Amino acid sequence: MKRPGAIVMLSVGIVLSLIGFALASAGAAAAWLGAAQRDGGYFTSRTERFTVPSFALVSPHLDAVGEGTPERLPFDVGTLRLRATAADPEKSIFIGIAPQEDVDRYLSGVHYTELEEVKFNPFRPAYRDISGLSSPAPASSQDIWVASASGQGLQN
Repeated sequence: MKRPGAIVMLSVGIVLSLIGFALASAGAAAAWLGAAQRDGGYFTSRTERFTVPSFALVSPHLDAVGEGTPERLPFDVGTLRLRATAADPEKSIFIGIAPQEDVDRYLSGVHYTELEEVKFNPFRPAYRDISGLSSPAPASSQDIWVASASGQGLQN
């Protein structure tokens, strides 16, 4: 007859082995994904064109982590990098990140477009047009931006 202690130790060993295997697999997958990225360690989506007839295209919220996750994780999971180029290379473009309330105040009364949702396979953005009659002050002159870039060519 088997001793109860041996059965408990075997069970604990099996559970710890499964946990170790899962952690090793996750580490190997993360290492492979990191090595597969050709863009300096960033996880990069493919390039798509967003075209709107208004003064600005804004995203009122950012779901970089996904639905069902806490609003703020207790640790950093990465760095967000936005890249943009004007459709006409002779024209300047501005990209920036700012608190929602500041952006709302800056664009008050201005015709702009909100990016509500993006589906990537196939690429299909959903927009909401916000009407307005006034022209905004140059975005680069505002002090609301946490991060921004502007000029001709690729901006990030």
